[in-house]
Amino acid sequence: MTAISREHSVARMLPDVTMTAGDGRVVNPGDYRHRKHLVLILLPDPPVASGTPVLPSLSARYAEFAGENAEVLAVFPAFPPDSPAPDRYPFPVLEDRDGTLSNTLSERRVPGIPRSTVYVADRYGEIFRSFDVAVGDPLPLEELLSWIRFLERLCPE
Repeated sequence: MTAISREHSVARMLPDVTMTAGDGRVVNPGDYRHRKHLVLILLPDPPVASGTPVLPSLSARYAEFAGENAEVLAVFPAFPPDSPAPDRYPFPVLEDRDGTLSNTLSERRVPGIPRSTVYVADRYGEIFRSFDVAVGDPLPLEELLSWIRFLERLCPE
């Protein structure tokens, strides 16, 4: 199965939501505003760390995202029991325990259908692209990098 596009409202912004990283740090997408483009991935609910191959694939190519002035934020609804060690990935792995971020962004999520939802936002927090990836399917990394490169050309520092 391939990634499925979903339309989002024009000029929709990433919300300022405080979440906790696996190492205890507090992270908010707004912390990156005016500094970095964001790839924000809402991981499946119920959380299944071992069934989420997107994290290792992103980790393997993280340097390419960082080289394009982008940050990756991976967000679990709650850390699963088989959660990876906080330092396993080069990007923040966060917990949206109260569901504020996922409720704000994914109001159309269908319960019981495990999938990741990916958002690509520019350095100002505007969402330019969103799509769903079924659990077990590969993340379209080339498409993500393409969007990040486009955003870097659109609004360079």
